[in-house]
Amino acid sequence: MKPSLLSAAVMLVGLGTVTTALADNTYYEDAAACNPHTPGDAANLTYDYYGVHNTSSTTAANVSCGMSHNTESWNYVVANVYDRHPTQNVCCTMYIVDQGGDPLASSYVCTTGTSSSWMTLQWILVPNPVAGRLEFECSIPPTSSGQYSHVTILQGNGAP
Repeated sequence: MKPSLLSAAVMLVGLGTVTTALADNTYYEDAAACNPHTPGDAANLTYDYYGVHNTSSTTAANVSCGMSHNTESWNYVVANVYDRHPTQNVCCTMYIVDQGGDPLASSYVCTTGTSSSWMTLQWILVPNPVAGRLEFECSIPPTSSGQYSHVTILQGNGAP
């Protein structure tokens, strides 16, 4: 099946910044396991119990994260992030990939505004047995007034 037809069969909707109560069967992936895109990104990233954050005061940093847990029964996926930059947003693209690593569908979601507390990026999924895993690419804005923006955790959520 061509990717364009398969992509149409996989419903994926980015909802923007939403705060949501989590279902009981949640799979967590710590964003501290995310990898930098380039050596330049690596030089600007720091990892700790808050996940991965950008320490540059001038440049956004990009990371790639994966979730290999079986996504067949998931209803939605969230990325918890902190956006502390007044003009730039934390943005993530989620890719649904098949068992061979080929993309089936993707969706791009960003925060809006800034906040001292966490924000949630959410994607609604129609469960799909063809999907093998999820991959994320996130852009983290530079620091602002000494405050870091960061990606903390990725969560896959199924039907309770």
